[in-house]
Amino acid sequence: MAERGESVQEWWLAVRSIAELINRDGIPPEDDRVIRAQLSEQGFSADGIGKAMDWMDKAAMSGNLSDSLGMLQPIVNGPRMDHVLELVCVHPLLMRAVDSCKRRAWLHQDVAERLLEGLRAMDSRDWDRHEIDGFLADVLGVSVPSLAGMNLSKVLKRWPRQKYN
Repeated sequence: MAERGESVQEWWLAVRSIAELINRDGIPPEDDRVIRAQLSEQGFSADGIGKAMDWMDKAAMSGNLSDSLGMLQPIVNGPRMDHVLELVCVHPLLMRAVDSCKRRAWLHQDVAERLLEGLRAMDSRDWDRHEIDGFLADVLGVSVPSLAGMNLSKVLKRWPRQKYN
């Protein structure tokens, strides 16, 4: 029984290492050869690596591999530095709304970062309030179904004015 517990622990530690390799080091999840080599270098057994790769295959088939691996990453509590293009290309109200959603844990940090990257590419600086509210309602409706229909003013409500001025 102890042997089984050690095996389960090893494969799960290998999955966590895979999450770091993919999310931190940028190794593509479909590059089995590199992932296996890295795990082997880290000292994982062939059995542990095999079980971790099986888990990866199942997560990929479910369509939730990126989200699953993202949840295994440590939560960073440090300050976030805005990218220069975000300051130029993302509407300030939208930046504050995404930050507010992240602080309230409505958006996972990784999701908020990907959202800001997309907004940078979309160039939302000329959006009006209606477009911002609609976009945010769509994002929140998918990310947190219980918040479906919430608009920007509700998200920013009750935050101290210096937080979003």
